[in-house]
Amino acid sequence: MLPTDGFMCFPGQTWEKVLSKVKKAVVFMDDRCSESLHWNGGAALLFEAGARNIKQFSSFEAGGQNEPKAVFVVSTVLKGRTADIIKDIISLSHFQYCVVFTTVPHSIHLLANNVTTELEGNPVFEQFEEKLCEWMGDMNYTAEVMHVPVVFAPLTQQLHLLPAFSDLFPLLEVDLEAINEKRPEKRRFGSLMDVDMHSLPPELQIQIKSLASALNALFEFISTREESYSVGAVGHHGDNLVEKILSVLPQLPGHVTDVQVDMLELTHLKQTAEGILAPGCLAQNQ
Repeated sequence: MLPTDGFMCFPGQTWEKVLSKVKKAVVFMDDRCSESLHWNGGAALLFEAGARNIKQFSSFEAGGQNEPKAVFVVSTVLKGRTADIIKDIISLSHFQYCVVFTTVPHSIHLLANNVTTELEGNPVFEQFEEKLCEWMGDMNYTAEVMHVPVVFAPLTQQLHLLPAFSDLFPLLEVDLEAINEKRPEKRRFGSLMDVDMHSLPPELQIQIKSLASALNALFEFISTREESYSVGAVGHHGDNLVEKILSVLPQLPGHVTDVQVDMLELTHLKQTAEGILAPGCLAQNQ
């Protein structure tokens, strides 16, 4: 398979694991995963695989009396508000079988739970499976938790969006001030170039590592060797390809198409990518 072919095939491949679990299930999906699905076949893809219904990932949603199976697809760590919403939905339903897909790898779940040592298996996912059974009301019911990188939205062969990272932006000077406020005066950073990963807020570390994991999964799929590359809102200035494509995109609820970051100005990186990979959705470069 040529790298260009794999570049186009990979987003659809990431949904295969989800499709294998949706038969006779009601599917709950957050907005970011919904946008990825939209560009990979849409809701029809799930219905063709046997899904009974598709609902918004919200505490105000629930399964029906005759819907014993649920599939959740989320772009976040399985804790905090995400866990609360899943609990709310299950508590209002009559599920006996729950499958949860998260775009965040297990290794990053360890980071989110302040676990710094490597552990065998997937203990965080296993613990969440136990919680799912508790919320369903019977420890003998079935629960599964898995990681799938369903974060890519392929608009063209050269342009992929990553809706799950639409709010991931390069650090600015104001961020440096906020970081330094939490550090001893003698150890404060002089510039953004001095900031290391471990000095960033935990939430930002999780986002960056999740983005790196998603890109790594893509590169492994197309058998790409390690090279230097730029990540961000990059485009072909000659023909304004990105602007032309995004000018005709529909304005869908929960979708972001009005953000583009000029990485060249913010990071002084040279734009050399043939294809385009961007965290979030792109629009006017002004």
